[in-house]
Amino acid sequence: IAQNKAMFAILLDYFEVLNLPNFSDISLIEGIVIVSIIGLAMFVFLQLMSILWALMKFYDFKIEKQGDRLQAHMGLLSKVAATIPLKKIQLYRISENPLHKYFKARTITIETAGGVNTDKSGIVMRWLAPYISTNKVKSFMEVIEPKIKLGSVDWKLIPSRAWKRVLKRSLFTISIVSAILVGVASLPFFTIKIYAWVIIMAMIPAAFIYSKNYVKKTGYYINDDIICFKSGVWFGKQSFVKISKIQTVEILESPFDRRNKMATLDIDTAGSNPLLHHVKIPYLELADAYQLKAFIQKRLDETEFNW
Repeated sequence: IAQNKAMFAILLDYFEVLNLPNFSDISLIEGIVIVSIIGLAMFVFLQLMSILWALMKFYDFKIEKQGDRLQAHMGLLSKVAATIPLKKIQLYRISENPLHKYFKARTITIETAGGVNTDKSGIVMRWLAPYISTNKVKSFMEVIEPKIKLGSVDWKLIPSRAWKRVLKRSLFTISIVSAILVGVASLPFFTIKIYAWVIIMAMIPAAFIYSKNYVKKTGYYINDDIICFKSGVWFGKQSFVKISKIQTVEILESPFDRRNKMATLDIDTAGSNPLLHHVKIPYLELADAYQLKAFIQKRLDETEFNW
């Protein structure tokens, strides 16, 4: 049918697939709203498809500890198996999103040195628990990695004054958006409705609330064996790294950090993915950052690195 242009045109006209508004007859804001609705519909569709894919992929997911390795099995249409040597695991990550919070659940993933391929599939295994109840996370992690005792993790929050820097970054972004809207409004044939400015103004107190919550949700913990980092206002993540797995420790100072006498402590491991959440602690007091680095370096000197 697709090769018959006349028949295809009739079908499109019958089902009104292309019954879209005439964008030449609507205002800029109306166009943005329509495009946003279409984008939201596509996003929801893709999310539903990803959920369906996850259900098929993680169907009957099982993982068990066998000595010094983990054995995982999963899959609906095709069964997949994976063997994960515990010594290859460089980082443990516990994630939550608004849906996780609603269902009181978490997702636990890992990063490994060189990656761990599932048997006969070539898929890199990253999941320890795609979906696990919140009240089971503590006992599960203590079985997998006894050195990570979630019940005894005493999080230390980043300095409270960091909220001002987070707020300034948010206000800078809002000012850029406002400048773009002003530029668009100055063009002929374009008008910006009043509610657009209302939304911009409402973003200012929202940025204030976000910056306060950012400081409350961002923290770290360190002992002789592990270093942990948590962050995320809406999408919370916690990363745990054994000190014996650390390859490099960096202190990063931007011009704004130097002005505020702050720094970022960045931890790198053999399997670290910089695009994903890892131990990168921002807005530390400069003295605290150097103290943490010295402590980690001392522990590394005393510990034999084990791949």
